[in-house]
Amino acid sequence: GSSDGNWLIRTNIHLQERFIYNVQDNNGNPSAEEDRYGFEPARVQFLLSGHVVDPSWYYNIRVNQGTQDQAGLIFAYVGKDFGNGLKVQMGAMQSQLLREDIVATQYQLAVERSTVNYIFNAGYMDGVQVSWEGDKFRLFGQLSDGANTSNTNWIAYDTEYALTGRAEFLLSGNWNQFNDFTSPKGSEGG
Repeated sequence: GSSDGNWLIRTNIHLQERFIYNVQDNNGNPSAEEDRYGFEPARVQFLLSGHVVDPSWYYNIRVNQGTQDQAGLIFAYVGKDFGNGLKVQMGAMQSQLLREDIVATQYQLAVERSTVNYIFNAGYMDGVQVSWEGDKFRLFGQLSDGANTSNTNWIAYDTEYALTGRAEFLLSGNWNQFNDFTSPKGSEGG
């Protein structure tokens, strides 16, 4: 970061390695291998985040290293914090549709998200998001080119535009608690 605090770049690596043991029945075929096992990199991602010009102009970029068929840019957006909880951002970003999808992979409770989430999520999309966060309410509105359209050309899908909205009410705790699915033992409930 710059000494005046107006420019900042953070670099992070997100790595999830897993061991899989698959018990298979050879169905009476003695030449078929029964059990298979091994390690695989479930996620290897490079993250850049920070702000430019002044702290109110922020950016966030996440790139997948390319395990199997998931290579390239996951999301990249730039935004402006206007103060009093109002933010506007544009680029490729996470849909604000399902709560389980909004929580980043490094804060999930299990290795993967639920099957229900994978069936109904809207994934990443290209568009504009306006959000407002108050003490007890949080609102999100997105105008995009549709579900799972991140990093695509404008002509790639039949959807001309999509609107996504989300409203949240805070009963107790603080909004930062909801970046994760759990909280430390003994901490305030959210």
